[in-house]
Amino acid sequence: LLLSRWPVASIVSAAEDGSDVDAAGYDLVAKTGELWRVGSSGARACWSGTTVAVTYRGGYAMVTDLPDDLEQACLDLVRLAWFQRQRDPALRSESIPGVRDASYQIGTPGGDEEGIPDTVRAVLDRYRRLTIA
Repeated sequence: LLLSRWPVASIVSAAEDGSDVDAAGYDLVAKTGELWRVGSSGARACWSGTTVAVTYRGGYAMVTDLPDDLEQACLDLVRLAWFQRQRDPALRSESIPGVRDASYQIGTPGGDEEGIPDTVRAVLDRYRRLTIA
């Protein structure tokens, strides 16, 4: 079972088809959010129920717990926002000789439609779990 938010700090409860599962009945890989069912032999197994409900606490407890690349991506976004607060981020060039001549970037330079630079997006994508609906 792939939990949607990770890393996982703790499992509060787990139930399979409405029946509570004891902590000894599952194995958590906190870093990736994988929750495995543990069989009677102690080996990992797949969940066999129709409905599995898990209540858990996830995320990073402290900023110091963030992976270095994720922390740097956050800092890069803050720095970008800080420098763009005084000017139009789409402004590509400007000259004043005939009293203003400006050209603008269509779309986002070096980034996606949300204005996130490609280098930052590449880091953030490593921390996303993509689902197919």
